[in-house]
This record gives sequence, structure tokens and C-alpha cells, in this order.
Amino acid sequence: RANGFHPAVFPYEGRLGDVSRAREAAESLARTSDTLDGLLCFNDLVAIGAMMGLRRAGLRVPEDVAVIGFDDVPMASQLDTPLTTVDLPLVEICKTAVSLLLRRLEPDYSDPPHCVRTAPRIIARASTRENPSHPDISNVKPPSRISERKT
Repeated sequence: RANGFHPAVFPYEGRLGDVSRAREAAESLARTSDTLDGLLCFNDLVAIGAMMGLRRAGLRVPEDVAVIGFDDVPMASQLDTPLTTVDLPLVEICKTAVSLLLRRLEPDYSDPPHCVRTAPRIIARASTRENPSHPDISNVKPPSRISERKT
């Protein structure tokens, strides 16, 4: 599995929302890879640029290459091919962070270090397709928040 993944990792040297650099990178990757079937981008703007580059290279989204973004920007659902994305519960994350910070500032604070995790949510849209060789995970619901104590 790693052998198939490693060559597909493409160095991205643009700014985090650099749509034109993402377009160029995806177009280049599409022209040099005969096994490309999906891109997981680190944010939605990069994914949008990647979709543009794939189309310029003659590939169709999602028929030839599936594309997933991360952060669910408002325009992600408004594209000609709406973008599948991973959404983080930012309000919950911020509330939890502030609550933990305020608790830590209290004079009697003595809690051991711990990790609080929040579950991301996949918003499936038209930029991905169902794959019959993969199990259906649409009904799997991770816990909304897990708190673990480190020992």
C-alpha cells in the first residue's frame, strides 16, 4: 500500500490558499501519473484549484479522479461539481480550548495532562464517487468528543 501511495505524494510549495499553484500542481501530476485516481487536499481552495488543473489535463472529476478538500468553505457546495470536504467543528474546538485555558489559569488547577479530540465530519458531494470495492461507512458515527488521560 505504501508503495502505491509514496509516488503520489506531490510537494506543494504554494501558500495555503493558492488556487493557481494548486491548479498547476494538479495539472502536472495528472500529466505525469497514469495511476492517479484521487486527491486529498489540505484545504478547499487548494482542492478547487486542483479540480481546475485536472480538467485542464483532460480528466473528469469524479469520473477519473476524486477530489476531497478540507474545511468546508461556503463556495465548496456551489461549484459546478460540488466539492466533498472534511468539516471540523470549529465552534466546539474553540469553546473547549477556551474552557481548558480558563480552567488551567485557576489557582487550584491540578489536572494531569490530557488530550481532547473532536470528530471531523465528511460532507460527501459530487467530487467523489462511490467505490464498490470499499465498505460503506456512511452510517459509522464516531463519538463527537473523546477525552483521554495520558499516563
